Amino acid sequence: MTGQNQESEEAFETESQNAGTESHDIGEDRIDPDEAELANAAKFGNPKEVLDHIAITSNVEVQKTADEEFVIEFELKNVGHCTFAVHKGEEFTLPNEVFVDSTKIEWTAPTADGEYIFPDMRVNEAGDLFMIDWAYNGYCFAIYGESPQNTSDRDMAGKVALEIIRNLGGAA
Repeated sequence: MTGQNQESEEAFETESQNAGTESHDIGEDRIDPDEAELANAAKFGNPKEVLDHIAITSNVEVQKTADEEFVIEFELKNVGHCTFAVHKGEEFTLPNEVFVDSTKIEWTAPTADGEYIFPDMRVNEAGDLFMIDWAYNGYCFAIYGESPQNTSDRDMAGKVALEIIRNLGGAA
């Protein structure tokens, strides 16, 4: 990245690394230890842990877990309710939604072991939903939510995706 974007990303990194140790979970006592372990698996980029320690996210809650998939819901500052989902396969789709390729923004993100992934963000036909998705090691990942009025606020969801991707491929 260049100049201002790199400085912004470094500030985001510092903010997430220096986040307080208090939990943002509202349903923590309802999470089965096996579900928490899956949601914090290194092969998935430790998403629960990442979301818990990013200052711009709150109310992080594991909603569903299975051997090959899980769903975490969270609130993202200036965006609102978002969902992070993982499932076995190479493509992520939302039923009854068509995402427009002309709205696609793609970037490059390195994993913990130096592999490069190419996540992209798209908006649906109605313009009211965004989705960021990527594939890694036979799994498809996505962050999606209502598209905010100020489209630059969606970039915060992209920064969350970058943090999760940065943890992929770390020691399992």
